Amino acid sequence: MDRGMKIETENGCEDVPDQEAGELVLSGAAILSKEQKEPPVVLLEQLSKRLDDLDMIGPSAVEYKVLAKLGKTLVQSGVRQSLLDQHQLDWLTFREVKQRARLRLVGDANGRVDLLEALNKSCRHFLESKQSPICLRRKLPESELDEKEMWLITQGANGADLSYESDWIRGRIQESQKKLWQYVKVGGDWRDFLKEMGRIKSKLNRAWARAFSEGRVLCVDEAIRGDRFVSPEEAAKTIVPKKGVSRLFLLTSSLPLSDYADHAQLTAIRSATRKWLNSVGGQIHAMGRRASKAQLGVIAEQRFGLSEDAFNAVWKNASFPNKSARGKIPEEKRISEKEIKYLK
Repeated sequence: MDRGMKIETENGCEDVPDQEAGELVLSGAAILSKEQKEPPVVLLEQLSKRLDDLDMIGPSAVEYKVLAKLGKTLVQSGVRQSLLDQHQLDWLTFREVKQRARLRLVGDANGRVDLLEALNKSCRHFLESKQSPICLRRKLPESELDEKEMWLITQGANGADLSYESDWIRGRIQESQKKLWQYVKVGGDWRDFLKEMGRIKSKLNRAWARAFSEGRVLCVDEAIRGDRFVSPEEAAKTIVPKKGVSRLFLLTSSLPLSDYADHAQLTAIRSATRKWLNSVGGQIHAMGRRASKAQLGVIAEQRFGLSEDAFNAVWKNASFPNKSARGKIPEEKRISEKEIKYLK
């Protein structure tokens, strides 16, 4: 059932059918309003699917077995390199790389709006709207909460607030109530949605850990004695380095991994790219849209680490609709790079 979602566009705030609203928010053409009568399930489902696609962060240097060559290239004679084949490397702090990776996974197509945080705000606003919390001297089991369609907002003894990183509830708690568990009636749909939000947050944390272990985020430690390349295994275990060491990070989406692959590895990268092109081509054709080779080349470089020459070789053998078409694509038919990015 399409229950509608409230979004904010340049025309103001309006209720739009779920599927259409989700597409507008994901594309960056609209903003999710915090005021939602019904849980925005469609948007949450889309974010969950995207968390399965870590190529959004960058290709896996582990999968394509190019770590050894990359390590020697990124750190030469104990010095971290800032340029690679005349290309400026975008080294980031931990805070910066985590935010950038997060926006690639759960951000809009513009990479500016954190959609998971937007859903968080909707949850907080919904919980704030509940005026009469139920106070008990015991914690209810999940099965009972499911049956009564209730949500725990403040937990016993220390008054720990569980209302999605907001301290709004603390202002309503009297000192005598701090040993109580407080609940609100939310209804079955919202309770299911709030539980799924918790699972998505855990899934995001696991995706972040996988990005390190799979070599999608590369690390270099800088120290007085010299810089060194950090293996994915070590990086996944020790995000914070020893005292006196500065750690910087690099997303593989900014590297042409194909330039460091031997014949077998390059074949694997090309095969993955060709499979992606065939799949995306079918989806774009079904939408009645078209994409240029240049657009697809830019995205393939980010997702698979292909250089321009390597992409051209793949393009020749790809089964892509209208591949041989000449002339400029009509504006009404052209699909944007932002839209292509989220096709699989």
